[in-house]
Amino acid sequence: MRTICVLGVLLASVSEAQVVVRTNEPGEMTNLTTGETTSFSSSEPILLPKEPALLSMNNRFPVLVLTPHGTNSEIRINPPQRSASGNSYEKDLSQLLEGYTAVRAALQGKNAHKARVEINGLRRSFPSVRFLSFLEANVCLLEGNSARAIEHLKTGLKAHPNFEEGKQLLQKLEGA
Repeated sequence: MRTICVLGVLLASVSEAQVVVRTNEPGEMTNLTTGETTSFSSSEPILLPKEPALLSMNNRFPVLVLTPHGTNSEIRINPPQRSASGNSYEKDLSQLLEGYTAVRAALQGKNAHKARVEINGLRRSFPSVRFLSFLEANVCLLEGNSARAIEHLKTGLKAHPNFEEGKQLLQKLEGA
């Protein structure tokens, strides 16, 4: 079975029979041909109709599922969240940029306490933004904790392995 998800459209390449979808969250499935809507829980398998269906879950992008006729298949989906904090993207982005700017200003002013307070606030608001690990590494360095900075750099590089500044700082710290 081949599954492709492009901009919220899930294409399941299967032959004939039935296709079951499983999700991590409850929601609703709407048959786009008949208009019939069915609620589902996160623990139950969802039997897809042969017609196109729209899966909707709270704080997630809806997923359009096109089910070609095929063999029995199971698809697990976890659509992207609408936003990191449940707010609009614009509000999230503004909050993230304001927090980032506040941390950078505290770092430049050598104010470790303010930098720590600001980065902790960003981490609480945006726990899934792994790029913040690089910023937190700089806060740790200002606090004099290079071992913790190295941990944050490694975490950041797992998610963003091509971030040159992160790689250079890690090399510098590990070489020291």
